[in-house]
Amino acid sequence: MKIKFSHEYPKLKAPVFTTIRRWTPEKERYYRAAKHQMFIIEINGECFGEVILCSVDISSVSELHRDFLSYDTNEGQYKLPKSGKMLVLTFYKVS
Repeated sequence: MKIKFSHEYPKLKAPVFTTIRRWTPEKERYYRAAKHQMFIIEINGECFGEVILCSVDISSVSELHRDFLSYDTNEGQYKLPKSGKMLVLTFYKVS
């Protein structure tokens, strides 16, 4: 399994990191079924490391703390929708 990022965010170097993905019923089922499974981090088609999916949570953008949003989006470089559900995924870095 792979989780793709458009570029190398500083958070990807941390031993445990969280990322936000837009929620759809299909994505929720996929990630919940993949909990505790190994993922390859892919950045622009290249392997950046391996992680294990630790948790899958659902939240609305408005419920997420401003500091967390700044961290997750690399201080706004990645734009999130103003409303709607989001998947909050926590990964543990293996390599």
